[in-house]
Amino acid sequence: MPRRFLFFLTIVFLSSHLLAQDSLQTVVAEPGDGIFSILRKQGVYPKKYYEAFLKLNEGHIKNGSELKQGWAYKIPDAPDSFKKMGRAVSLPSGDETPLFETELAKLDLKSEELKDAVYYLIVEDSVQNQDFVSTIATNLASRLLVNGAKVYVIKVMDETLKKNEMALLQQYVDVVNKRYLKNQGKYQRLLLLRSNGTFQGKNLDLAFYHHDGSNEGQRLADNLEMIFTRNSKKVVTVENSQDVLKNKGNLFLAKNILPAITVLSISDSKAKSKEGKLIVRKDQKAMTQMIAKGMFQDYADLEIEE
Repeated sequence: MPRRFLFFLTIVFLSSHLLAQDSLQTVVAEPGDGIFSILRKQGVYPKKYYEAFLKLNEGHIKNGSELKQGWAYKIPDAPDSFKKMGRAVSLPSGDETPLFETELAKLDLKSEELKDAVYYLIVEDSVQNQDFVSTIATNLASRLLVNGAKVYVIKVMDETLKKNEMALLQQYVDVVNKRYLKNQGKYQRLLLLRSNGTFQGKNLDLAFYHHDGSNEGQRLADNLEMIFTRNSKKVVTVENSQDVLKNKGNLFLAKNILPAITVLSISDSKAKSKEGKLIVRKDQKAMTQMIAKGMFQDYADLEIEE
């Protein structure tokens, strides 16, 4: 190989390497910041990227680990950071942003139990409920993230779009399918959390729906129902608390969206007992825990089958 060509390849490599270095995110060290804290604030696992941080910022770290207050430090590129694994998708724009920002320092990787799992959480929260379901979705996402999953939370920010059902459903299909194709080969599931009307009482009615013929969607619905039945102290009736998707809109979504879909419908409970409903206490924390357990169980069942 000619020396001139080798020299050219060397220059290209060094230029691309330097460009990559320059494009890294920088963060200014604040009072009290150490390597662990500055990485955690960016959603990066400190133990995994500690050495990379040292190499990137060589010459600007005192006594092996002390940071200079006011200095801009380079953050290692971490594809598995919470910023990149937890994403918020806003409709109708389709813009994607980190799901968590200021809360990143509170997130800590507990396990990789859900590694290679990708979840899509679609939130349909009525105005009257003041983000009741949105809060559940965000808290659920954090539980999935700290156990190794990638999570997209899809929220509708435009009231006009909410009134145009087919346009909204088409947007769901577009944004989810685009990301599904990027994550092909992984375990991917979609959970639609839908609130109906205003929640005024102490109890809520839950119903689970899946697409007829979708074994994956039905299995997730089964696992969610099982967990709620076992763990909720306020369950009144559990007979026939799940069903197949029947209306035109739901069927359009199920037939056109690529990941298996399960719908959790939440409404105010106005009766002591309702056929086909599972009645639970209105408790966001408890509901989040039970949904997470159902999703964990579903993933574990797949692992056992394989």
